[in-house]
Amino acid sequence: MKKYLIYAMSLLIVGASFSACSNEEDDIFEASPSDRLNQAMEDYTALLCKPANGWAMQYFADNEDEGGYTFLMKFDKNTSVTIAGNNRWTGNAYKEETSMFDLIADNGPVLTFNTFNDVFHIFSTPEDLPSTPENEAGYGHNGDYEFIVMDATDDLITLKGKKTAIRVLMTPLADDTDWKQYFTELKAKSRSLFNDKFDPLLLDLGEKRFIVSGASTGVFSMYPEGGDAITETVKYPYLINFEGIRFYKEVEETGVQQIYFNDQGSFSLEGQEESCLRQTKELNGIFLTKTLGWRLVADNTGGSFATVLENIATETKEKLKRNFNSIDFIYYASQKTYALSFRNSGTSAAAYIYGTETPSEDGLSIKFDISTTEGNNNGKNRLRDIPSLTTFINLLNSTDLVMSTENPLAPTKITFKSRSNENDYFTVTLN
Repeated sequence: MKKYLIYAMSLLIVGASFSACSNEEDDIFEASPSDRLNQAMEDYTALLCKPANGWAMQYFADNEDEGGYTFLMKFDKNTSVTIAGNNRWTGNAYKEETSMFDLIADNGPVLTFNTFNDVFHIFSTPEDLPSTPENEAGYGHNGDYEFIVMDATDDLITLKGKKTAIRVLMTPLADDTDWKQYFTELKAKSRSLFNDKFDPLLLDLGEKRFIVSGASTGVFSMYPEGGDAITETVKYPYLINFEGIRFYKEVEETGVQQIYFNDQGSFSLEGQEESCLRQTKELNGIFLTKTLGWRLVADNTGGSFATVLENIATETKEKLKRNFNSIDFIYYASQKTYALSFRNSGTSAAAYIYGTETPSEDGLSIKFDISTTEGNNNGKNRLRDIPSLTTFINLLNSTDLVMSTENPLAPTKITFKSRSNENDYFTVTLN
């Protein structure tokens, strides 16, 4: 009898356990899968329409030869969406157009832009691109117009291209953001960052370092430091956002997909201050690159240099009856020497004054030793006719100058400032 009582109690306990599990499952799966999906799509639709000024989308097509694109989008509960862009495919002008969107069920919520929008759908239409030499008929840009919703919050929506599987991010715009001005500022920032005349760059991601070229095209062409540029170069399209640069995918097993603007005019890894993207040459080495020329005009001077340039302009007017234009720092290849090129209006004849320019080991200064007697015939004539030109050369040769630039990645402007008197300076621009 005792055995039977134990057996009966065991059945009651097991039955109670199954009952408890059954009740718990009922609580968890109260709604059917289709109901939950429908609810998710309603929630995502409400989220898309929530920001009063819309979203910024960071978009990549599956094309390693073009960088990413930013679109601004304002969704409405009536399923209309206004999309704006400013890129080469909109004629490098601001353009916006309204079309339709929907959230559909396809193994999860999918955001689809389901009526043609001239600003956006050009990236997903399989047509030849008329402004390129290649024939892209049949695939076009290889872009998406349908996106799987991976995650969504008030601050960030993460999408994945249904066709390409490329991650696309959307962030809300501030209520006071002017759409046209947004693109103007973004493009200005992008244009100031890179200049291919200063290739190559070094991308330092800690355990891996890469040599980078062609950054101004919107695509980093890069290969491992010490590697072979021909066989190991990989292309990484990127886009500029107001935080920094985002690549279309993580860089070679480093986990890095975004690098951030820093106070040095370059970029850093998240949470770090040191620049991870920098020049492979020191600043004085860049200035002395033989294929580059630099222009000095009177307006870009201060202190003693401003005074002497003003005197040069006055003497040029009085002695030559011409306007002084500039003094250029160049490498005069035919004579295999550095030189100053004196330029004034009314003549195309070059006036060269020869000299040497020696870089310091610290990378931030140059010892100038420009002659006051040697040059081509036109140069000698300028030294004879413009006495203040000799004064300038003597000042240049005798002043201990420190170099600086506001853009270390593309130093199209370099300032030389006296170590002993910061009011004595001049700024040269890439010619």
